[in-house]
Amino acid sequence: MSTKTNPAFGIKKITPSDSADIDVTRGLYIGTAGALKITDAAGNTVTIANATAGDHPWQIKRVYSTGTDAAVAADIHGLY
Repeated sequence: MSTKTNPAFGIKKITPSDSADIDVTRGLYIGTAGALKITDAAGNTVTIANATAGDHPWQIKRVYSTGTDAAVAADIHGLY
């Protein structure tokens, strides 16, 4: 498990995809609450039925378009 303790140095938009991974995030910002289907850095795929709006310290490598209706706004990334 990674121990990411340095502050984030940037934010980039995430486009949900059923086939493409993203660089592993250090956090995820959700603009509007809703269902969120993700694969985490360890390879576990889960659907969070009621992901709340706000910042989440999740290490994510994929946000799926199918199964996601939350407004996923940004990947927060930084030094590892």
